[in-house]
Amino acid sequence: ALLGAARGILFFRFVWLRRQQEPANTSANITTPRPTNAPPSSPLRRANMSSKAKAAKEEAPLSPTKKGKKSTKGNSPKKDPKSPAKVKSVTKAAETPVKTSSKKKAAETPQTKPKEKKTGPYEARWKKAMSIFQKFQPGLGHDGTGLYGTLTAGTMRTMIERCEVVGRTHVDVGAADGKVLLGALSLGAAHVYGVEISGDGLQTKFEGMRDVLAQSHSMGASSARLACSIDICDLRGATVEAWLNEVFNESDDTEITVSAVWHGFNTEAKETLLSACARSQRVTRFSLIGPAKRDYGNPEAVIDWVGQQGGACKLVGDDKGHLSGSGENQRIMTFEKTDAGSSPQRALAFDD
Repeated sequence: ALLGAARGILFFRFVWLRRQQEPANTSANITTPRPTNAPPSSPLRRANMSSKAKAAKEEAPLSPTKKGKKSTKGNSPKKDPKSPAKVKSVTKAAETPVKTSSKKKAAETPQTKPKEKKTGPYEARWKKAMSIFQKFQPGLGHDGTGLYGTLTAGTMRTMIERCEVVGRTHVDVGAADGKVLLGALSLGAAHVYGVEISGDGLQTKFEGMRDVLAQSHSMGASSARLACSIDICDLRGATVEAWLNEVFNESDDTEITVSAVWHGFNTEAKETLLSACARSQRVTRFSLIGPAKRDYGNPEAVIDWVGQQGGACKLVGDDKGHLSGSGENQRIMTFEKTDAGSSPQRALAFDD
């Protein structure tokens, strides 16, 4: 055992000495003569050393050629002036799309395209009316019994335009604080009247908004009134014009359009309103906003009930609506009376 250990120590000592005698840079094309007194190496050792030297020679750069000797550069592949890594990065950069500014990209997105501005004789008055309402109504305005939310400006305008209120008397049933009345007045209605089941505080509020609008846009002979604490089920009249006479002492002969955000109406109130519209000779159009899944939430049910009351109507508008205080999907159904009398006339809208 001691003899084997001694032999192992001598062998590793011999290998260490051989490595110390090898040249430091094997990659250079310069050979160092073997010392004459060095012990001969084994065949396995020589084979390993020759393979390592060969690999190092292939990877190492060629040494400069001396004068008078044949150059071996011609046989080696020429290097590209640009390294492969640089060429790859340049190609990648060329393929990468140029980033545009966020503003330009946003302008090309369909959702952020500027909306088409509405123009017309009533546009300035409409904007003024909506700004007045925002000043008087910063929140949802749940001011009393029966107020479940407020119409968004877009939904309200769709409803009013569907009713074709220009030159006509517009009646809003369940008028709340009179936002629809203010909008209809600004869009050309000759007169506006609203009835609301809640308290008198809403009437004072509407009159204040109406008076501010009149300061910038003359109302002329137009009437704009809101009556509170009125339940249409308790009114004696059977038609919309009879209601106007009973509540406001109005006896005009202009055509009437009616609107109702009736998602808070019970079934009796809905049927009372539809019956009054069906029997009225002056009503030409009426628009109803409410959930589609409740009573009279579809056009067929409304047309059927109107027919039972001796009237006739057809659907002329079916739009989606939104209330800022309600999570339900609202439906704007607009109907045109097909049996309306020919005697009512349109009046001139108030001047700017």
